[in-house]
Amino acid sequence: MDTTELRAQLEDTRRARRGELVPVQRRLVTPSADVLDTDEAYAERLAKSVLLPSHYRRNPANILWAVEFGRMLGIPPMAAMLGVYVVDGSPTARASLIGFLVRRAGHKLRVRGGQSWTEPAFAEIIRHDDPDFAFRSDWTVQRAHESQLVRIERGRPVARDSRGRPMPWERYTPALLKARAITEAARDACQDALFGLQYTPEELGADIDEHGHPTGHLLDIDGAGYHRGAAPTLDEAMEKAQEHARPAPEQEVAAEPEREQIVVTTPTSTVDDLDDTEGAAEAVLNSDPIDWDAALAEAAGAGVEALRDLWWVARRAEPDNVDLRHRINAAGAQLADSSEDPASAEPPGAPGGEAASVE
Repeated sequence: MDTTELRAQLEDTRRARRGELVPVQRRLVTPSADVLDTDEAYAERLAKSVLLPSHYRRNPANILWAVEFGRMLGIPPMAAMLGVYVVDGSPTARASLIGFLVRRAGHKLRVRGGQSWTEPAFAEIIRHDDPDFAFRSDWTVQRAHESQLVRIERGRPVARDSRGRPMPWERYTPALLKARAITEAARDACQDALFGLQYTPEELGADIDEHGHPTGHLLDIDGAGYHRGAAPTLDEAMEKAQEHARPAPEQEVAAEPEREQIVVTTPTSTVDDLDDTEGAAEAVLNSDPIDWDAALAEAAGAGVEALRDLWWVARRAEPDNVDLRHRINAAGAQLADSSEDPASAEPPGAPGGEAASVE
C-alpha cells in the first residue's frame, strides 16, 4: 500500500499545528478576458438592485470583487455577497460560512452548548487527515468578560454604547459565544480551507444583527467594552479614506458656506424617522436609487432655489457624478435666461456671482 500521499497530508497537519504556512492543493485558474467581460456585465446589471447590501448597491467594482473572491472559495457569487463582508480592508464571514468551508474540506466540526448566556459554548474540529487529534475552542461569558467584550453587572452580561443602548454582546450573547468558538477552532485547524477568511465581522469591530449580518456601522472598542457613539458608517469611513488619498491642492481654497443638509426620503423612510444627523446621512447613502430625471424636472418647475437644493443633494448622494451637476447647472441657466424678472436672473448665493450657475 502506497502511503506517500497520507504521509504528506500528516506533515501538512503538523506544520499547521506549529503555525507554519501550508501550501494549498486546490488549482486556481486566472479568469480569461471573456470571463472577465461576462463578470463585468453581470456586476453592472446587478448593482442596480435595491435588494443588495448597501456596500454593493451601485458599486459594480465591489460586486466584481465578490465574484472573484467567491470563485477563489468555490462558492456562488451571491453566497459571497451575502456571506462575505469587508471590514477595514479585511474580508470577514459569518460563522455559518466558515463552518461550511470547514465541513466541505472533509473535516468534522462539532458545535455544542451556547443555548443561553450561562452555558459555555465549544467547537471541536477533527481533520480528515489526522483523526486522532481534536482542535477545540471553549467560550464562556467569563472569557468574554476577560477579553473586555462585556461587563458583568448584577450577574448578567452587559455591553452598552455611549448612549446606553445594548450592543451585540449583550443582545446575542449565546450566538456570539458559538461564533467565537467556531472561528477560533477553524483558525487553528483549517487555515488551508479558509483562504484567509478567518474572522467574523463582529471580531473586527462591525456592528451586527441577530443573524450575524453587519448593520453598516463600525464599533469603537476601548478598555470598557464596545461603544459606537459617533463612529462613522462603513460608507463614510471609505469616503474619508478616499479624501485622504487625493493629492493636496496647490493653494488653499476658501471653505464653502455651511448649508442645511438635504435629505432624500424613500417610501419606507421619512424625515420624521431621521432623529439625528447620523441617521440622515445614512438615509442619503442607503436610500433607494433616485430618479434624477424626474427630480430635475420637478426642481426646474419649482425655481432656481429648488435647483440649488437639488445640486447639493446630488453632490452628497453621488459625489462622482459630475455630469449630473452640470445638467442641474444648465437647467438653472436656462431658467435664469427665460425669466423676465431681473432680480431672479441671478440665483442668490451662486459662486462667483455667475447668474447662469446653480453651482
